[in-house]
Amino acid sequence: MEGFLCATAVTTIDYLLGRCIPASDARKAIRKLLQLFEIAPVNRPVLEQALLSRISDFEDAVIEQSGLLVGADVIVTRNTRDFRNASIPALEPDGLLSMMNENR
Repeated sequence: MEGFLCATAVTTIDYLLGRCIPASDARKAIRKLLQLFEIAPVNRPVLEQALLSRISDFEDAVIEQSGLLVGADVIVTRNTRDFRNASIPALEPDGLLSMMNENR
């Protein structure tokens, strides 16, 4: 299994970590994430398609379109309701873990 982070999520994670821990520790965490995950790009076509998405929240639509670009099978999110109109199914993290255990 290959995991992707949307490029916009990386900057959001850095911002949120920076509010809780020293900047140097936040950067270490970002480096670790970059070792663990590939990055789903955000470019002009992703943004243009997000504007046409059935998802009303633009930030979520960008995540959906970035996922489509890299061929993601699912979006893992704590708020699946935001992605109910997505072209990719959304799972909560525990749902992904359950699915992975079933496929062993």
